[in-house]
Amino acid sequence: MKHEILDANYAILKQRFSNALDSINDCTTEASGTLVDNGTYHFVLEGRPQHPYGETNAQSFIEAWVQRIPKAENTLYLVSGFGTGQHIAQLLDKIDACSVVVVIDFDIPRLKWIFSQKDCSDILNNKQVLLLTCDKDFDLLETLDLVYKTNIQTCIFSPLFSQNEALYYSFFTRLCRQFDMRKKLQCTLVGDSNIWQHNAIKNLSALLNSPSLDPLKGAFKDLPLVLVSAGPSLDTAIPFLKQVQDKAIIVSMNSSFRTLFKNGIRSHFTLAIDPRPSTFDGFRDIPIGSTVLLTSFFVHPDVVQHFSGQIMTWEVIQPFSQHVYKALHRSMGPQLQGEGTVANLVGSLADFFGCKKVCLVGQDLACVASGQTHTSDSIYNDRGTLFMDVNDCRECPGNTQEKVFVESKLYLYLQIFNKMADKFKNIEFINTSHLGAKIKDIPYVDYEKAAIWIGNNSSEAVSEHLFQLLKETPGTTEEQILKVLEPLARYVQQLGKLALEAASWHEMHPEPQQDHLRIVRESYQLADKVNAFLDSDLKLYDILFNGKLMNVLFQYQNNLQKLTNESMSTAQANWIKNREYYWALFTGCHDCLAGLLSTFSELSKMLPN
Repeated sequence: MKHEILDANYAILKQRFSNALDSINDCTTEASGTLVDNGTYHFVLEGRPQHPYGETNAQSFIEAWVQRIPKAENTLYLVSGFGTGQHIAQLLDKIDACSVVVVIDFDIPRLKWIFSQKDCSDILNNKQVLLLTCDKDFDLLETLDLVYKTNIQTCIFSPLFSQNEALYYSFFTRLCRQFDMRKKLQCTLVGDSNIWQHNAIKNLSALLNSPSLDPLKGAFKDLPLVLVSAGPSLDTAIPFLKQVQDKAIIVSMNSSFRTLFKNGIRSHFTLAIDPRPSTFDGFRDIPIGSTVLLTSFFVHPDVVQHFSGQIMTWEVIQPFSQHVYKALHRSMGPQLQGEGTVANLVGSLADFFGCKKVCLVGQDLACVASGQTHTSDSIYNDRGTLFMDVNDCRECPGNTQEKVFVESKLYLYLQIFNKMADKFKNIEFINTSHLGAKIKDIPYVDYEKAAIWIGNNSSEAVSEHLFQLLKETPGTTEEQILKVLEPLARYVQQLGKLALEAASWHEMHPEPQQDHLRIVRESYQLADKVNAFLDSDLKLYDILFNGKLMNVLFQYQNNLQKLTNESMSTAQANWIKNREYYWALFTGCHDCLAGLLSTFSELSKMLPN
């Protein structure tokens, strides 16, 4: 008999878990079973009976399972199997409001039968629950706030787990890796949000007067691109780089720039985007020669100042700089795609340049057996951090060695690089790092064969071409910039003033009781004023949000659980939430306005007191 999913379940699956719904709709295998009053169920699939909650008393079984799971705030719980949802519901009752339960279930016929027999919409619609049924569902992790998740807890529900142990183990392992990678990326985005915005403001004048990469689209289709990173194998790559430097586009990192300079090797471009002051260490006291800096607005201002007059830009998804360029009818350049590490931009950059070949040099993504992490003459040696304990690393397959040592950050980057060859199928990649980790679908090639692979086309005219482009860029005056920034500064100033007024008013009044109708009414009026002004220009609010405000709002969300509790009335809890929200909003406005005024002091004369 064909089973139809209950309407309540169907609606939530369609809204939140469309991949699971597609799998259920495509499933032609029908199962049968019975649900009984004590919560157990007798399930038959392909003639095999199943009793995931036991044959007598489901409640005691589930309680024992939930009791054994370690509980901690801000945890991601990975649970094997949905069952009838009973064990999920009871786990949700025992965890804090900031934790999330990720339910993994590969038995589509069983899910189809359960959703046709029992209303599970309360569980499915719970914002603390994610249902994963296939690899596509990894994208659901993008919907999670992982910044303040402190733990990931694997919860094996044995009766369901045992039905497909190998698949569950594999999925759990990959999910833990995804958690680690995405958490680090989110932490960088949120934790550095105010630095990114302040750097973009400080770099604005200089980068507005630098050309974009637009004129270089397809300009180097006859040349390979050589990306030079600062792994330990760079020490052995110098003769190879001298041999090919006039036959390819040479792109260095900030960490490899000094090594190339000291060995008489010119890089046509150097890549730098990190917002931290340490980014400049790789360039400090080193002449820039004919090298052109490729950068975005995030990079630390010292780097921009060092390469003044020899900079080209690309577009990044950063509302502040995008807003300014759009208002001035200027192009920031192409959107280069990469994540995690600046070196990962190489595929997108080569594709834009039209290069059909990319050679990776010094891209080890691993340390050697002695624990050396980078080339000998590097900023890491200056800092005394050139070596690490390999016991803190995991072992991964190497290019020429069976195993190499990869620490956690490099492992994250390795996962990102593993997608590159598949993403850019029109580009042929090779890797010359004999000491490095094996990158998926990018073969290792020794220096001798790599030199032949590079070919004999000449890149000697590239620098002359670049300097001609640098001369042709029209300038942008400070008056033009101030005209664009004034509406933003006015908006941030006024919103901050309203937020401060609302936050201070809530501080001066206790949480309302039922007889405090006047106070409640005034609270609503303040909220209306703040929200109405906030909504008056959502584009400007988006710029504001992508700064310090992003960071403090994440902290606000994380702290709500500690500031409220179940014993409070709804009115009391909302009062506290509103008060803390106004303080967060004021903090974000203050930081953004301070950044604008510290760089463009003339703005203060254009604003109300």
